[in-house]
Amino acid sequence: MTINVIPAPDEVGRATGLADISAARVDFNCYVQAQYPHGSTHVSGTINVVVTTKCDVPVARMRLAAELYRISPYARYVGVPKVDTDVISLKANAATSCSAGPAKFQGLALATIQPPAGFKLRGSPSRTERGLVRSVACGQAFAAADAGGGDIAESWTLNFVRADAESD
Repeated sequence: MTINVIPAPDEVGRATGLADISAARVDFNCYVQAQYPHGSTHVSGTINVVVTTKCDVPVARMRLAAELYRISPYARYVGVPKVDTDVISLKANAATSCSAGPAKFQGLALATIQPPAGFKLRGSPSRTERGLVRSVACGQAFAAADAGGGDIAESWTLNFVRADAESD
């Protein structure tokens, strides 16, 4: 997973009341997750990975992209990046044809987050799980127990704090 944090804008946003958020909040979190690659239940005949970014409050700008990797023989499948401003969450995916399997796959989330004006990243992002390689073949049901009890392969939490609330 790749996460970039860019500095907050100099001016407080107008669109979704970011001025109110900056004044009322001391801190907030953003979460970036990548699911295990799986045979798609939405688009027949494909293997895909879904990635999400969700923040507690709207952020100035967010970009999210997904990549799906076949481990052997190596192949990389890139999804269309999603970009939005004054947004709380984004969802993206990358997919390939079922003919690329059965094989071992890994998903990757690439996120860029720009917090509202007056906020900065506190510390380093914390990772709760590592993106794991998973065997995928179309037509086989996803078994959460086989994947460690859930559909999330990797999860990161980023904590943003008011720039005037914490010194470096």
